[in-house]
Amino acid sequence: MTGLRNAQVLLLRNGMAEVYVLSSGRIDLATPTPLTSAVALNVWCTGFAVHKHPWLILVDQSDELFWWDHLPSLRGKSKAIWLDKLASKHSESPLRLFELSKPKTKVKGMAVTGVVLEQHEQVTAWVKVLLELNAKVQGIYIPAMFHTDSGKPWSHNEPHLILSAHPQGIRQTVFDGKRLIFSRLAMGHFMDRASIKNEVLRLEDYLIAKHMLPTSTQLPVLALDLKDVLQDDEDDARHFELDQQHYVSNTRDVAQAYPQFKWSNTVENRQELRAMAAMLTRPPRHQLAPAAWLAIYTLGQRIKTGWQVALASVLIFAGFAAHHQWHILQLNQGIEVLIRQSADLSVRYESIAKSFPRTPAGTDAMVAAVRLMDWLEAQPQANPAVLLGTLGHALEDFPHLKLLELQWGTQLPPEAAKPKDQPQGQPVKPVVAPQSLRVRGTMTSNQSMRDQRDTVTQFTQALQAHAGLKVKVIRMPYDLQTDSAFTGGVTTNTNQPTFELQLWMP
Repeated sequence: MTGLRNAQVLLLRNGMAEVYVLSSGRIDLATPTPLTSAVALNVWCTGFAVHKHPWLILVDQSDELFWWDHLPSLRGKSKAIWLDKLASKHSESPLRLFELSKPKTKVKGMAVTGVVLEQHEQVTAWVKVLLELNAKVQGIYIPAMFHTDSGKPWSHNEPHLILSAHPQGIRQTVFDGKRLIFSRLAMGHFMDRASIKNEVLRLEDYLIAKHMLPTSTQLPVLALDLKDVLQDDEDDARHFELDQQHYVSNTRDVAQAYPQFKWSNTVENRQELRAMAAMLTRPPRHQLAPAAWLAIYTLGQRIKTGWQVALASVLIFAGFAAHHQWHILQLNQGIEVLIRQSADLSVRYESIAKSFPRTPAGTDAMVAAVRLMDWLEAQPQANPAVLLGTLGHALEDFPHLKLLELQWGTQLPPEAAKPKDQPQGQPVKPVVAPQSLRVRGTMTSNQSMRDQRDTVTQFTQALQAHAGLKVKVIRMPYDLQTDSAFTGGVTTNTNQPTFELQLWMP
């Protein structure tokens, strides 16, 4: 916990006031001589920048009234009205604070623990001076609100008592975990341990009677620096024991207990300043002043929070913008790299394309053929390599034939496509369609019609000579087509010497 860095503390004690200034973690006493009245505070503030940092008011006096009650099941506005009436029932002082918790006893409802400063006029006069000067009053606190022990030998979840030295006696503060439930300043001079133990027992009986503690509760006690209070021959306060559940702490050096602050030489190292150091370390969220007294501080905090939210939003949006800008820059760089690679590949392709043989097929057709071959190689059951190889070997013996079109696929031959009668009761075996290749070609020689037809017939017989290959002649050269015009007279036959064959191979 680093604590606050800049603040002013108004310490009210015995009708007088002291002002401590916390600047960049350094604590200085701004009033070497205690101020005796609110008028003196007004005069002192004339030469002091009261608007710069928030004010924390610590009231160390013996007019604290603690009360306990229970709250029925209420919500919303009715709950706030009930709590206000409950607090007003115990005292009309505007300096009050109450907290809700689950009761430790069998009493039904929510437990309400409250604290009121009864002689509020003594505090109000000092605060009005600061409010008239538009000071940022952050809150009004009492020493009992701060859990000032360190190195506790018990659990924080248990009720426990802290005894601390005070110029007017001994302060008794009861915490339930870290929640304050009771505090009182036992006035007088306690000469021995027996009188202190008697005060502890009286306090336990009182809290049990008020249902603030369960029956037969024995409070663990932490005694803070009672060596100056005990007036006996014992030099070592560590020997102080009430019973086996009581402990002693001799952390008299407040500067060592709170090393996050730099203490000026003008500040006396007094035990009473322990509460102030704890307050500056972590000011409680709850305090005693009415909300109207904190209007300037609250407004300043809201403005500060608004600026912080705005700044955080700007930083977040700037971060997103920078991230997206970096991402866009990376994409642009990637696009530039791809453009350069594409240009390099285009130049490389043009240099390679110069070595290609002359062919009527365009680049797109070649790319499509390559992609088709890649797909065919990935199909183990459909590979036209055998059909194409057989057709290629047969063409070697017929150089006058020129292929115009090849259509490869899977198709049943006509005789296999007809359904056959199957004996009843037997499942029908599925028929697997074999590979089919449709061939369309023409003649490149000046042979006669008869010779050209004979050449195609010989080519068909050469294909049929291969085992497993079935061939069907679909069209012979100079066959008449049903869709062609038939005219009389002596004319030149314009039919092209084309032929079509259908090949099947399982």
